[in-house]
Amino acid sequence: MSEPLWNPAEYGPELRYKSCLVLENIGIPYVIWFEDALVHYGVPTLVFDLYVLALDIGKAADALIKEGWIVDTQSPHRIGDSVVAIPQTPLISPDQKTKTVLLLASDWRFPLAADPPLERVPVNDSSPVKAVVPPIVRLTRCPD
Repeated sequence: MSEPLWNPAEYGPELRYKSCLVLENIGIPYVIWFEDALVHYGVPTLVFDLYVLALDIGKAADALIKEGWIVDTQSPHRIGDSVVAIPQTPLISPDQKTKTVLLLASDWRFPLAADPPLERVPVNDSSPVKAVVPPIVRLTRCPD
């Protein structure tokens, strides 16, 4: 499994979700995915890389690169321990403490669109940081 660059317990949501804030500030629709979405709903799990769904991962990656993120060129691409061939762009944060992996929303059959916008919610009970979290029904529904 992908090891985190930095222990998530050692830094706050301000650092972990910085990539989401960048995307949001320039109007790129996104939603957090995998472990971070599950943790939001109280499912006990460990978090590793931050996975984010976007409509256009090239546009989202360009926005993050302009803000100092660096594309992680490590191959092969993985999700957890599995080698995958689906499009993704992993990026290392400017402080090199976090990795954000951009995935196409369409590959996960997630109906991500700018209108209507998904709700921004606090990422946890003790943080003022808000991010877009998928509704629980989207996490539990089997793809068509």
